[in-house]
Amino acid sequence: VDRAAGLLESMASEDSIGSAWHFNGERRWQWLHDGQRPNGWIHFGEDGVLHTSFGAGRQGTWSRRSTGELVATFGRCHHVLELLPQGSGAP
Repeated sequence: VDRAAGLLESMASEDSIGSAWHFNGERRWQWLHDGQRPNGWIHFGEDGVLHTSFGAGRQGTWSRRSTGELVATFGRCHHVLELLPQGSGAP
């Protein structure tokens, strides 16, 4: 089974992920656990399914808060994601 093809079919819609996170349809993001170096990836799928490069199941969930933050849940942790303005010291 071609996992990459399956991810393309399982993309979160712009309505569900929000316009701020849409980025011309990008749904796969590098994961920088230490904030500096990529050590994996996450992919926002439809219906709140999160695909990851981590762990045996390689799957989790995601949701969008009313504040615009995303909550990505995988590996027994909830990760609150927010977009920072360019030049704010973010990697």
